[in-house]
Amino acid sequence: MQLFCLKRRSAWTMSMTPHNVSNEEFEVACKNTNYIRIIEAISKKYHSLSSDDVRECKLVGLWQALRYWNNHQLSCKFTTYLYTVVDREFVSRLKLLRRHNSLLNSMDDIIVYNESINTIDMQEVIDSLPHRQQIVVRQRIFDGMTFDEIGSANNYTRQAAQKNYRKAIQSLRVKLQT
Repeated sequence: MQLFCLKRRSAWTMSMTPHNVSNEEFEVACKNTNYIRIIEAISKKYHSLSSDDVRECKLVGLWQALRYWNNHQLSCKFTTYLYTVVDREFVSRLKLLRRHNSLLNSMDDIIVYNESINTIDMQEVIDSLPHRQQIVVRQRIFDGMTFDEIGSANNYTRQAAQKNYRKAIQSLRVKLQT
């Protein structure tokens, strides 16, 4: 895992191995007022997230910081490191939600052509696509995979995954119009 720490206004990375965090350590950290203040300050920047997402990002970020911070390998304070890790967790969550919403919007664009479609009809239409396109559509829309991940999983490039996905979406639009 790549970790970031601020040092004289420049970021540097270090590869580190995680260590186990006990429940007691995590509970103590959750009650630490300094950590709470830092985490709350970060969460105020991300008001567009739901309260559940904010809570999860706070907890996951704190856990990750506890798990990967090592005083002997990093030349920054834990609180500085905590800020960076929690902020990165919020950014990751926003990216994930944006990607998920864009995928849903692409499916909504297809379904707009035929509002009477149901889930079974959609599965049948997807099944009528060529095999490669079926796989790409399922991986992209239902599994939420990126084009890089799709390419790796199917042994072809990101560009080939994008091309297959575009062709599949065009085919789905045509099939749903008829």
